[in-house]
Amino acid sequence: MASSFGKRVKHTANRGQKIKEHIYSNKFLSQMHERHFQIVQNRRLLMERKMRDMYMSLMESRMEALYRGEQAIMMNLTSAFPERKFMTQEEFQAYVAWPADPTQDGGGAGASSVATVEEDEEEEEEDEDEEEDEEDDSDDSRG
Repeated sequence: MASSFGKRVKHTANRGQKIKEHIYSNKFLSQMHERHFQIVQNRRLLMERKMRDMYMSLMESRMEALYRGEQAIMMNLTSAFPERKFMTQEEFQAYVAWPADPTQDGGGAGASSVATVEEDEEEEEEDEDEEEDEEDDSDDSRG
C-alpha cells in the first residue's frame, strides 16, 4: 500500500494523468481576513526595514568605536614617546629611497670604498697620461 502523506493527487478522467491538488486557496476566506492579512504583511515589511536600518546603525556604531579605539592607541603611543616623531608616507619614501649613485653617499658600504679607490687610481693614471701628452706636444713644437 502506497502512502500519500503530504500529497493529494487528483486523477483526470479524460487523459489518465495525475495532477497535484492545491491545498491552499488563492482567494481569502472573508474581507476581514483579507484586511488582517494586509495589516500583518505591512507590519512584516516594516519590521524587515527596521531591522535593516538597525543593523546598519549597529555597524556604524561599531566602526566609530573602532576608530575611537585606534585614536586612543595613537594618543598613548605619542604620549609614551614624546621625543619620537612619526613620519608621513612622503618622508618615509624619501628616507628609504636610494640616492642616484650610492657610492657618492658618505655612508656607503665597504664595497663602495673599494670602487672609490679604483676610481681614484684611474683618475691619477689619466692625469699622468695627460701630462705626458703635454710634454710630448711641447717637445714637438720646439724641434
